[in-house]
Amino acid sequence: MKIITICGSYKFKKEMISIAERQTLQGNCVLMPNELTKRKEEYTEQEILLIEKMHKEKIKVSDAILVVNVDNYIGNSTKQEIEYAKSLNKEIIYYTDLMKENDSMISYCKFKELFEVLDANRAPEIEIFFHNRKDNYIIVKHIDHVTFSREGKEVAKDEVIKFQSLDELYNNKTIDDICLKEEWNNIDDILLDFTFSLIEDKKEIYNIYGIVL
Repeated sequence: MKIITICGSYKFKKEMISIAERQTLQGNCVLMPNELTKRKEEYTEQEILLIEKMHKEKIKVSDAILVVNVDNYIGNSTKQEIEYAKSLNKEIIYYTDLMKENDSMISYCKFKELFEVLDANRAPEIEIFFHNRKDNYIIVKHIDHVTFSREGKEVAKDEVIKFQSLDELYNNKTIDDICLKEEWNNIDDILLDFTFSLIEDKKEIYNIYGIVL
């Protein structure tokens, strides 16, 4: 277990929460920045200094900091936090590096390319595994629509959500408030016909479907 302090601009709040959850599920203790209830200019200079000091105290007790540098953006305050962490010989982890490690999961564009060559007449089923959810989910391709549901033997009809296309499913919230566009990086694996892993069986998928993943 590591103690990890999250650093970065709060405009990346969604990414901070997501990566904090992932680190927690990996068995790490995660310390988040304080979420300010007012605009920064509404605080006194003394209050700002105290907020910054307390964040440094989090860094001091941590084994590492995790810099949420979406699109490689690092603001001046975060740069100072990185230098402070380095002066204490703390490990520096970058969000962009963690996302690269997750690149074993294919992009949505590649998934869509494979999806389009599947024969809808046989209603192929695609199982999705999320690292941050206890349930698995199923996408089924039909001739004139796509369905999304939880994986399981008994699924109520109102829990099978119908979409006109894969893109419509990808861009909209469905059961359990899942939006694939927002959660694509939380996918651990995708199984095609409960057989082929889109991570481990890329060669077999190419041989059958002619798609390079």
